[in-house]
Amino acid sequence: MVSAENFVNADRINLTLGFCWQLLRAFQEPPAEDGSSGGGNDFGENLLRWVRTTLKDYPDVNLKDGFKSESFRNGKVFAGLINEFDDSYIDYKSLGHDVHCYSDNCKLALDTAEQKMGIPSILEYTDLSSGKCNDKQLQLYLSLMYNAYKEKDLGMTKESLMKKVQELEEKVLILTEENAQLKASLEAAILANSQVQETLSLTSEEHSKVRRVKDDLTHQLSQLEEKYAQDKISWDNQLTELKQQKAKLSANSDQATEALQKEWEEMTSKRDLIREELRKTKEELLKEREELESAQRKLLAKIERAKKTKEGLETIMKGSESSHALVIPVLSTSVIQHANDMNNWIPILEADRKYHHIPVKVPSIDSVQKKDYDHQIGTLSHLLDDQNKNFEKLLAERIAEATEIVSVEAGKRKRREKTKEEIEGGYESLSEEEEEGQEKTKASAEKEKTKKSSHHSHSHGHGHSHGHKK
Repeated sequence: MVSAENFVNADRINLTLGFCWQLLRAFQEPPAEDGSSGGGNDFGENLLRWVRTTLKDYPDVNLKDGFKSESFRNGKVFAGLINEFDDSYIDYKSLGHDVHCYSDNCKLALDTAEQKMGIPSILEYTDLSSGKCNDKQLQLYLSLMYNAYKEKDLGMTKESLMKKVQELEEKVLILTEENAQLKASLEAAILANSQVQETLSLTSEEHSKVRRVKDDLTHQLSQLEEKYAQDKISWDNQLTELKQQKAKLSANSDQATEALQKEWEEMTSKRDLIREELRKTKEELLKEREELESAQRKLLAKIERAKKTKEGLETIMKGSESSHALVIPVLSTSVIQHANDMNNWIPILEADRKYHHIPVKVPSIDSVQKKDYDHQIGTLSHLLDDQNKNFEKLLAERIAEATEIVSVEAGKRKRREKTKEEIEGGYESLSEEEEEGQEKTKASAEKEKTKKSSHHSHSHGHGHSHGHKK
């Protein structure tokens, strides 16, 4: 029995070859006549049956004596199989029929099989032509040719795999170039954006918008580069695995070949998805670039309008400086009178509510007009700010009061709905009439308060107007 040490030391060649022979019979045997996997002593018969079927249209090939047939000695069995594999590999009609041509025919067939089909020359053409090759040697060589036919049927020959690997490498290079172009376009856009920023003096808000667009583009670029790096590593790993599988192609079984084909299809699908994603990303980047250029043009127009506006304002300011001295007395008089009016009116308007009014301290007109221009503006601004705070406080209390009224009304509505479900018809009608009476009474009270408030305001207004006339 052969052991692992025999393989390492290569000391029992016969046992090692016998082990290889058993592996060959297990995995390289063509199917039997009934479609089964054969096995046992049928290995040679199955190979002969496959040869007869393949070369049935070759009348000069006769295998009635099995592996001892003259068609093996004259090289026409192997030449015919090569011609059926690809008729451009060998000129079958040029083979000689005489005995002295046997050696040349065998040499041509073995050399062509090695060069074109990748089948190693494990037979000597001299031994083949002289009939010295035994059955096992012929069976081994025929099994290699049978495997080459299977690989061709599956489209997984060495040439096709090398071609597919080359195509994949070319597509990876194309994707790399497209990514480099996208990166260059983005860098150009970023450079253009930085030049625009250096040329223009943007406002803080507009500058932040441009900065956010730039950050978004930079983030998208980093994500794209990250994704591309990961995909490239995956592609390189897949290419390495394909090359390794190509080197071991001659020993692959049908199951391994189908798995390789499936893996190739999955990789092609992934490649298409990545290409589509890159295309969409490119379109998005171009669109964002156009939007950035449009925003740049709008900013330039805004800056130009701002310059013109600034020039107009400077002209107006120069013309208005002389009129400040005439305007400020009228302005201060109006603001102070307005503040006094508000101090008088707010308590009157809020007389029917619990509101504690704190009047704003109003300076006299003479004390304000004695100050310079800037101090007069500051005093009037503080006076208006104090009044605005009073109004905000009053508004907040009104909002809270309205919210409370809405909440109370919502509670009443819920109670009415609940009562409507629980109480019967006669009592329900009476309850609704009572509620209606209460609402009418409340409405009458509100109207009375409004009339009193209106009368009081009217009387006060007349008195105030008379005071101004005086």
